Amino acid sequence: MKHFDTLIDAINHYKSEGYNSEFLVENKSLVCREVPSLFPVDEFEVDSIYRFEGDSDPTDGSIMYAIRHKTNGIKGLLSNGYGIYADQDVSDVMILLGRKL
Repeated sequence: MKHFDTLIDAINHYKSEGYNSEFLVENKSLVCREVPSLFPVDEFEVDSIYRFEGDSDPTDGSIMYAIRHKTNGIKGLLSNGYGIYADQDVSDVMILLGRKL
């Protein structure tokens, strides 16, 4: 696994590897901004997870997931806060995918 100092470094790296889509969570499904459709969570796999801690507080951080659709080749990124800033809907979807931090 690669090491990145910042979330921006990780995003730039994965974009260079074809993870160009941005995903959002809606109704326990994934939405790709570039292809405005709802995708069931079970159609995706998580390729990598990176957690970044805040400078002054370890609970003030973020998580980036590099994900891909199992059949159509769409690859992209999904981000979430960590700790008190986590979006529970994103956390729930990642649990459904079997990946949790």
